[in-house]
Amino acid sequence: MAKTRKKIMRSSKQSITPLTWRNIIYRYPIIFLILLCFLVYIWTLRLKLIEYDDSYFMVMNSGFNKNPANIIQSFFQTLYTNFDSIYYRPVFQIDLIIEYHLFGVHPAGYHLTSLLFHNLSVILVYLFFRKLKLEKVPAFLLSALFAVHPVLSQAVAWIPGRNDILMMIFLLTGILITINYLKTSGLSAWVGQFILFIVALFTKETAVVTPLIIIVLIIYILKLKWKKIIPLATGWIIAIIIWYVFRHHALVGKEAPDILSMFSKTPARLLAILQYLVKILIPVNLSAFPKMKDVSLTCGVIALIVLIALMWFSKSYREPLTLFGLFWFLIFVSPVLFIPTITNDNLFEHRLYIPIIGILLILSRTFLLTGQTTNKVKLLVFIPVIFLFAVMSFFRLDYFKDPLSFWTRAAKDSPRSCIPVYRYLSLVDSKSEQEKEKIWIHIHTIDPNYPGVLDALGEICLKNIMSD
Repeated sequence: MAKTRKKIMRSSKQSITPLTWRNIIYRYPIIFLILLCFLVYIWTLRLKLIEYDDSYFMVMNSGFNKNPANIIQSFFQTLYTNFDSIYYRPVFQIDLIIEYHLFGVHPAGYHLTSLLFHNLSVILVYLFFRKLKLEKVPAFLLSALFAVHPVLSQAVAWIPGRNDILMMIFLLTGILITINYLKTSGLSAWVGQFILFIVALFTKETAVVTPLIIIVLIIYILKLKWKKIIPLATGWIIAIIIWYVFRHHALVGKEAPDILSMFSKTPARLLAILQYLVKILIPVNLSAFPKMKDVSLTCGVIALIVLIALMWFSKSYREPLTLFGLFWFLIFVSPVLFIPTITNDNLFEHRLYIPIIGILLILSRTFLLTGQTTNKVKLLVFIPVIFLFAVMSFFRLDYFKDPLSFWTRAAKDSPRSCIPVYRYLSLVDSKSEQEKEKIWIHIHTIDPNYPGVLDALGEICLKNIMSD
């Protein structure tokens, strides 16, 4: 009897897998991802407003946010009501109305919800990768890279950047429910994906390409019959019509950009895609206020060569998931080709929150993450990279600490842009009159017609004459 008991105890000990750090990651990937997000971004709770759009939406627009009835009004107006704005973001406005009644104008509450939204987004990214048949370890490592990638820190730390996080949440949840519908053909799944598509459209207009993503996913990746698309397409058309009617009403009286002029800028803006690519693969040229003319093209070419080399040596350039990842990246980054310069000439990094998924899918099919490499080697290669990215994101949070910190960094990153240099000058008090004069002359050199520059230089000249 004693011998039998010893055998049972010995066999039970052997059956228990030791909880090494590798096994914890393998068995509890979502918990580990949540902890990773909180470790890096919990410090956003101490950040203040940086007075770039956030103060407008939360403080100056507090009268609008105070009235719950404006939840309905949000569907009938653009984001900026005081000038010709083409930005139509009802879900973002509704989110601010709700949070105003929870937190008032205190930034900590808004930063907390941005952190929670980012956590949810990371979980959905992991589930999405698993639905695409990525193994557990590669799916976890790529999701961890997404969670702490420094190019996405702006989306989490800057409150208006959360709109891309919201878009990701609705997009991926809708895709996951659509995949469920394809397996069950259930009415509830159809209704769920239909509602999420409408909500995504009212979050950001780039959601209009979601049907293309799903069609490619169904036919090219999941290898399902095209007839499965017909019931979905009916809902997509209805959703787009509803969104278009509301958006058209909101844009009445607004001066929309000329279509021809938008397309005329496209060839020059193709370089922006390279500049975005380098920010993902080699995040060494990140900026608080990035402008196209301030980003190195050389780094973009190097990043493209690195990506091509990885696909070539892995022989993954013909794999469906690689091509799907490339399609995902290009279609979600393509708005940068058409945004009018007068509206926005910045390469804001929060806009990569969704396109980066495409690059991660391409990496998933390289020798770094496929069966050619053991899980132990994958962890040994990627864990240091994840740690490095987490440290970079942690220290980047200081850029968004307060207005002076942000605009000081922005002026340093983009010295040929008037806005950050001017905003820095308006906030700093320690500069001497001679230093301020040099800065005003610098602004005049960049753009002689920049508002206020001639008046400021005139006042400086008058002071100099009177002092003489």
